[in-house]
Amino acid sequence: MEEMFRTITRHPAVIRSRVGVKRDGTLVAKKVEVILDTGAYADTGPRVANKAGYRAPGPYRIPHVWVDCYAVYTNNIPAGSYRGFGAPQVGWACESQMDMIAERLGLDPLEFRKQNLLGRGEIFAPGKRPIDCDIGQILGRAAEMIGWDDPPPPCPPGKRRGRGLALGFKDGGGSRTVSHASIRLHADGCATVLAGSVEVGQGAYTALRSIAAKELGLPVEKVRLSPPDTAISPYDQATSMSRTTVSMGLAVLRAAEAVRKELARVACDLWDVPPEQVRLEDGRVWRGGEGVPYGKVIEAHFGMPLGELSGNGVVRMADEGGVIGDRSFWEISAGAAEIEVDEATGVIQVLRYASVIDAGHAIHRELVEAQDEGASLQGIGAALFEEMVVEDGQLINPNLIDYRLPSFEDLPGEFRSDVQEQGGGPGPYGAKGVSESGNISAPPAIANALARATGVRVKELPLSPERVWRALQEHREEKAERK
Repeated sequence: MEEMFRTITRHPAVIRSRVGVKRDGTLVAKKVEVILDTGAYADTGPRVANKAGYRAPGPYRIPHVWVDCYAVYTNNIPAGSYRGFGAPQVGWACESQMDMIAERLGLDPLEFRKQNLLGRGEIFAPGKRPIDCDIGQILGRAAEMIGWDDPPPPCPPGKRRGRGLALGFKDGGGSRTVSHASIRLHADGCATVLAGSVEVGQGAYTALRSIAAKELGLPVEKVRLSPPDTAISPYDQATSMSRTTVSMGLAVLRAAEAVRKELARVACDLWDVPPEQVRLEDGRVWRGGEGVPYGKVIEAHFGMPLGELSGNGVVRMADEGGVIGDRSFWEISAGAAEIEVDEATGVIQVLRYASVIDAGHAIHRELVEAQDEGASLQGIGAALFEEMVVEDGQLINPNLIDYRLPSFEDLPGEFRSDVQEQGGGPGPYGAKGVSESGNISAPPAIANALARATGVRVKELPLSPERVWRALQEHREEKAERK
C-alpha cells in the first residue's frame, strides 16, 4: 500500500478565476489560470492539462473566455488520470465561484445558474459537439430532491445546517478511438461476445451482453462474454474516458447485426424464400407463423448439431459513411447536499445528498445508478477526508489509517441517485457514458452548503475539521472586529 501511494496520484491544482458579470446576473467574461502539479514525470499530465483547460468555463453561456493551463514538473509523486481527470479540479473552482457571485449579487444560486446555463443544442466551443441534454432540468431535479426551497429544520445548539448545489461537467467518449467486437452464435442457441474492454467493476460486461442480447433477441442469460485475451480478443483502444458503453457498445451492436444478417441468409437458403419473408425474434427465426429456434437453423445448415455463425463489428476513427460520426458526449451531473456542521469542532456531516445524471439511455439502470452513487461517494471523500500530507519533501501518510477514505459509515443519511434518459447520446439507443461526473459535483455542493450555513467560504480541499474550525474562528474574529 505504501508503494501505491508513491506511484501515482491525482493532480493537485491551484486555480485562479476572474469572472465578469452584469448586475442582473448575466455572465459576460471569464479568465482562468490553472496550475497542475504533474510530479516528477509527465505521464498523462499534458492530457489532463488540456482537459482541465477545456472544461474550466463550466456549462455556462460566457461570450468571452480565456484559459491558461500549466502542467508543472515538481519533485512530488507523479500525477495521472484520476476519475474525470482535470474536471474535478476546475469544477471545484467554477462551482464554488458561482455561489460566491450569486451571494455578492443577492441572487438565488439555483436561479443564477439556470439563467446562464447553456441550452440543449447550444455550442460550448466552436467545432465541438453541441450540448446534448437539458442541464437546467437536471439541476432543477437535484434541487427538488434536496428540498431546496423548504425551510431548514431546527438545529441542535452549536450546530448549523445548510444546503448547497453544484454541477459536474465534462466531455467524454471521443471519435479518435478504435473498438472491435466479435459475436459467435452457437448451435445450442447461445452467443459469445469477444471484446477487449476491461471489467474493473463498472459493469461493462453486463452492458455489452445486454446490447448483444437485445439485438439478437435472446435473454441475457444466453449471452456470455469471454474475458479479454490479447491472443484472441479483438482490439479495443482503451477502457477509459467513459467510452466503453458508447464505442465498444456500438461495435457489439454492429457485430450482432452482422450475425443477424448471416442467420437470416442461412434461413433463406434453407427454406428457399426471399429475405422479406424471414424475421428474427425471441431466439427464433420466423417464417409466417412458424418459428424455428436459432440452434435448429444452425444445425440444419451444418447437417449436424455443431457449428456456429459469427459476425464482426468495428468502430473506427474515420467511420464509413458517417454512420456514427462524432462519438463524444457531455457527461453532466447535478449534486445537492444538506449538511450539518459542528461549530465547536468543525466536523461536517452530510445529512442528505442527491445526485442527478443524464445517461442518454440506461442500458442497465441498476448499474448506472451504482456508478453514480460510487462516483458521488468518492467525491464526498475528496470533499471531507482525502489529503496526502507532505512535510520536508516526504509523504507522511502513505497508508489507509492516516489517509482517510470514505466508508459505508460516511454514507449520507439520505443518499439518492436519479438517472434521467434524455436520449442525446451517440451510443446504442442514445446511451452515454456515466461513470465520472458525480465525482465532480460533490465537493463544491458540500462547500456551498457550508458557506450558506455559516457564511464561511473555504477555498481549499479537503474540508477537514481543523480547516473548517480555523475558518469559523477567523470568521468570528472578523465579525467581532467589525463591531
